[in-house]
Amino acid sequence: MSIENAIKDVISESLESGMIERLVAENLEKGINKSLENLWRLRNVFGSGSELNRFSIQ
Repeated sequence: MSIENAIKDVISESLESGMIERLVAENLEKGINKSLENLWRLRNVFGSGSELNRFSIQ
């Protein structure tokens, strides 16, 4: 078996078992939590939040 086929088989097994979906979901959750932590940190640094208007997405 070539290395390419071995890699293909591992990826296929991972997709079928749901491992990749689980990893993506976990990392997405971590990223969202980190973003929310950073937003709260900005709010605490800048005060009530009115100063955050300049950071809003238009």
